[in-house]
Amino acid sequence: MKRTYLVFSVMIFFSMSCDFRGENLEQEDLKTPSIEIFHEVDLKNIGEYHNSLLEKVVMDEIIISNASSFKKTSARTYSDSLDFIKKIQSFILNNNLNTSLTLYGEKLNHADFSFTDEQLMQIFRGLKTQKISGSELVPNPKALEWYFNSEIALNSLNQNQFESKIKGLEVMAKSQLSDSPETLNVVLMGLYVGKYSNGFWNFSNHTKTFQIQLNGRSSGWITTGIADIQGAYTWGCWGSIAGPAGAVILGANGALLHSATAYLADKYLP
Repeated sequence: MKRTYLVFSVMIFFSMSCDFRGENLEQEDLKTPSIEIFHEVDLKNIGEYHNSLLEKVVMDEIIISNASSFKKTSARTYSDSLDFIKKIQSFILNNNLNTSLTLYGEKLNHADFSFTDEQLMQIFRGLKTQKISGSELVPNPKALEWYFNSEIALNSLNQNQFESKIKGLEVMAKSQLSDSPETLNVVLMGLYVGKYSNGFWNFSNHTKTFQIQLNGRSSGWITTGIADIQGAYTWGCWGSIAGPAGAVILGANGALLHSATAYLADKYLP
């Protein structure tokens, strides 16, 4: 099913691309504009957007109540799980209307983002089993490869080491991926989301509250931190098919869905 969905998505994309090119064959001097690397202010804005809405999820009594009741379900079905993450997506949709997400100084219209049922279940189950090597169906496999390498580098670190390692990965990415702005943008977005996630769980005014909510385990933040990065990389890759704005909209909201689901699952699911 997953392979069929990916093939179908790619076929639609290339069909649209061919139609567009056909309409512009007479414009011989038409050139594809170069993609600009995300500015630091844009990356910070993505991080702030993520933290602002994640705090709303963590503090919302209705979301907490839904998650708590979900835990009491003795035999969860596919439908139960899908309904659970759909409620999270709906909450984000309802709360991002007044939250600014910009790129290159312009506000993005991200209020109507949505994922298919299959994509939502991918987020719910995690994407670690997704094959990226040698698959022509995965957009920007190099960025996904960077995600897996980042996860290995970050997974066993404490809070302070995490931030230091993120900075090192940023420098490395700018050096190694300078010839591929699309890939570099996705990687930088993922790393900045991870940086802000670390700040959210460990260095905010609510840190103690967050840690208590994570079953009292101070290491619980790493689950959501890695989920943040995973969401930004994975969905940023798919969004980049529609250009930089698509990468930001899908990557930022995908990261938020990943971290919110990871947090609620860590707190309430057995």
